[in-house]
Amino acid sequence: MPTRQELEQELPYMIRALENFLQNKFGVRMGLTLFLFELNKEPSSVAYISNAQRADMIETIKEWIARQEVGMMTDPAGPLGRA
Repeated sequence: MPTRQELEQELPYMIRALENFLQNKFGVRMGLTLFLFELNKEPSSVAYISNAQRADMIETIKEWIARQEVGMMTDPAGPLGRA
C-alpha cells in the first residue's frame, strides 16, 4: 500500500483525469469525490479528494448515506456487478 503522502500527491491527477473523462464523454462538468482506502484492513486510513467545495461535498455525502440507510438507490450487485 502506498503511503498517505504518496496517495495525496497522486490524488489531484486522478480527480482531474476523471473529471476530464466525464466531461468529454457526457459534455457536462460533474462533481466528484474520490475516496481511497485499503481493502480488508481494520481500521483503514481514508484519503479523499473532491473537485467540489467541501460544504457541497459533505452535504452530498450526507444525502447519499441517508438514501443508502433506507434502501433507496441500492443495487445488490453493486456498481460493477459484484455482490
